[in-house]
Amino acid sequence: MKKYPGQILASILLGTSILLGLSFWLNVRFGFNMFDAIHWNELSKLQASHTPINKLFYISLGIAIFLFIFGLYLIFKPRFRNIFKQKTTMTTYRPIQIKDTDTTRNIAKEQIPLLKPAISLQQPPKLNLPKNMAEIATQKYIQQKTDPEIKQPNIYDSELAEIFTDAGYTVKPNLTITGFTTNLFAIGTNELVWFGAVDCDINKFQSAVAKLKSIFTETLEDISINTSAFILDTRHLYESNNEVLVFHSMDELRNFINNNPNPALDDSDRENFDAYSDYIDTIIQYAKNV
Repeated sequence: MKKYPGQILASILLGTSILLGLSFWLNVRFGFNMFDAIHWNELSKLQASHTPINKLFYISLGIAIFLFIFGLYLIFKPRFRNIFKQKTTMTTYRPIQIKDTDTTRNIAKEQIPLLKPAISLQQPPKLNLPKNMAEIATQKYIQQKTDPEIKQPNIYDSELAEIFTDAGYTVKPNLTITGFTTNLFAIGTNELVWFGAVDCDINKFQSAVAKLKSIFTETLEDISINTSAFILDTRHLYESNNEVLVFHSMDELRNFINNNPNPALDDSDRENFDAYSDYIDTIIQYAKNV
């Protein structure tokens, strides 16, 4: 009862208003006083003797009962907020200019995109997953696949996880999708997903990111997930573009993430973030069958 003080007070007000309105109508139209026991006794005698009674009297009672029930429905009807004001599926970045020095590489602060402030979730989004999703999610899968052409070095995984954890992000198990396995898969507030790999083919990486985005679109209604993708390219083969951030050393990546930490999560948003996290766990299992 403590959870719904407003609804309870509104229900009492609704019932009182309908009762007073009905009493006024019956008194004016039929001369019937709802608060007088004598009138109710007379009504029962008329009904027992099968004396015809104006049908409008019963219709008035029925309308009042219907209005009360319908009003209670409106008061206690669950309400859901739209958690997004605009649909954004990919964070756009400017190319990163890196100046090499003997001691460090500095990233221009004006070229570092700032993360959007957190937007709270009201309820877990409605999913449109296959009917056998529960079976898929509970299956035990074999060890994650790796790219047959380029071996993804697992030696970087723990260091990447440490960088993102220190910055306040929640690191998830590596995602395998379309045969591609990440080296870093993490989430943050504002429904953000970090999708990272090391020394991989950028075309295959972008294809995996595109497939992940399509799964988000298929399984969520009118809701988008902000996807940020990066490659740690120690071989200096690629440069950043509008879809993928490219770092050439672990220090560059660490500096960037330290400058863009995960916004603090309010206690009031903790339950909503947990629902979002559970959704991502389901996607990790589902993507293995894609």
